Amino acid sequence: MSRAEWVHEIGRTLGTYDAAEEWGKLSPQPDPAMLEVSDELRSRGTIVAILTNGTDTIPTEIKAQGIQQHIDYVFNSATIGYIKPDQRVFQHVIDALGLEG
Repeated sequence: MSRAEWVHEIGRTLGTYDAAEEWGKLSPQPDPAMLEVSDELRSRGTIVAILTNGTDTIPTEIKAQGIQQHIDYVFNSATIGYIKPDQRVFQHVIDALGLEG
């Protein structure tokens, strides 16, 4: 799903497309404390990955927010083809990371 489709669906669900469009223009910011945790984990050799039920704009958002320097991998349901909580999306991440699950 594209971000535009997602925002439109939110507007439909809430019954107000204008409010959804305004909300969709907001730029989320990462939690600095979470970035610190991520950095600490990585300094100990732990792989840090994000699995998001995101849209087609996730790569751009991750870069714009400077998150990419704090993580190792981003897995996006928009490109995987399954969304959380579907077990297949988690299995995809486990397989991609070469972990046992």
